[in-house]
Parts: sequence; structure tokens; C-alpha cells
Amino acid sequence: MLKKFFNISIIIILILFTFSSQVLAEEAALGHKKIEKNSIEHLSLEEFAKKYWPLLGIDDVSQQKLINKIKKGEILDAYRPEMQAKAKVETFTRVNDKGALEEVTKLVYPDGSVNITTKEIPKEISPTFTSNDISPLVVDPGTGTVRCGTGYCSYTHIKVSHVGMLVAAEFYADFVIVNGGYDYISKVYDHAIAMVGTYSLTSFGINKAWEDISGPAYATLEWEGSTIGGYYTTTLRLRLYVGNDSYYSWANY
Repeated sequence: MLKKFFNISIIIILILFTFSSQVLAEEAALGHKKIEKNSIEHLSLEEFAKKYWPLLGIDDVSQQKLINKIKKGEILDAYRPEMQAKAKVETFTRVNDKGALEEVTKLVYPDGSVNITTKEIPKEISPTFTSNDISPLVVDPGTGTVRCGTGYCSYTHIKVSHVGMLVAAEFYADFVIVNGGYDYISKVYDHAIAMVGTYSLTSFGINKAWEDISGPAYATLEWEGSTIGGYYTTTLRLRLYVGNDSYYSWANY
């Protein structure tokens, strides 16, 4: 009886060890693609409008008109190619909810629908050296920072985001601008997606780490999505470009 119990115990231990090894192997294989800290939201039209449309500057009355238009199956001007040339373009700076300054490009369409792209303007950190410092590290949680040395500027925790009428996404990046040389992206992280409809993450990472003669460095957040009303059933992307001693974002939604 004791021998039988001992054998059963050994079997249980082996099973647990095998399962733990498989989990650890799967986590190791995922590597930087693990997304525990990242946010994915599937929202109803009303939930998305309440949370994100105020960020676009759309008041309550206009919100209801646009919601009614979508529910009738009509296409918002923001998603009609022939209306793109009719959008009013506004560019301005503002302080975001984290206290950081950001540059905003806002497109306002005739029916009141809006698209916004933002680029965070990092705070410049003046390096301070002590006798023990070779290269001081500056980290400012919650806001982007830039620290410049001889011939370069290092950007940390820079927010890349784009908010549309039915889709919103963002991520953060660290990169270096080399004066007169090749710029590069060192890290992207903490992505978030919110969308009216269904979607699944396809990929998130650095596609091309270094700028070169063929073009800038770039990183992409990509997902497959299908929005309410069939505005999109496609691959959606938010991308950061770093090159030519500058940086900018692009989105296809």
C-alpha cells in the first residue's frame, strides 16, 4: 500500500514539473511580446463616445447626432475619402492628463466627426555630472523626457497616439536622435487599444531599429479589426517613424 502511494506521488510530481516547464517555455518564447501590462478594450458605441469623443472636442449634442448617424448605417465624413479635402485642420499644443505638453493635429469634418493625432513634446533635462558620473540616467515616470549630449538627444517614454471616431490606440517609445547621423529606436512598450467592434492583436514591436539610407527607423502597433457599421474590416496600424533628426506618427484609421 505504501509503495502504491509512493508511486502515485511520484507521478503527480512529474506531471506538475512537466506542466511548469511547459508554462516557463511558453513564457520564454513570448519574450517581449507578453502584454500583461497593456490595455485592450472592447467598447459599445455609447461607451466609446463617452470616454473618447470629449478628447476630440465633441460636445454632448454633437455626440448624439453622430451616434444616431452611425446607428442609421450612414458613414461619417471622417471615413469618407471624398470628404478628406473638406476637413478643417487645426494644430495646437496642450497639456495632457499626465501633465505633459503635446502637439495636436486635429481634423474637423462637416458633419462634426473628428480625427486627432498627438505627439508628446518631451521635457528637456539638463545633465548634471558628479565626479562619479560617466553618463547620468534621467527617468521621469509618466511624462516624456529628452536628455541631450554631444551630437545626440535621447528620448524616453514618448507617447505615440491617435484617436479616431471608433478607434483609439497608443504606445510608448524610447529612441535616440543622432545629429547628422542615423537615428534609432531602442524600445517600444505599454500599448493600449480601444475600439467599437471586435479585433485581435497581430503584432507590436520595432520593425526597423535603425534609420539608414533607405529611410527612417519605425515601430508598429498592428491589429485586425472590424468596427460597427462595417467602417473597417481590415488591418489597423499605429506607427512611429524616427529619422532625419526628427520623429512623427502615422495611423490608417
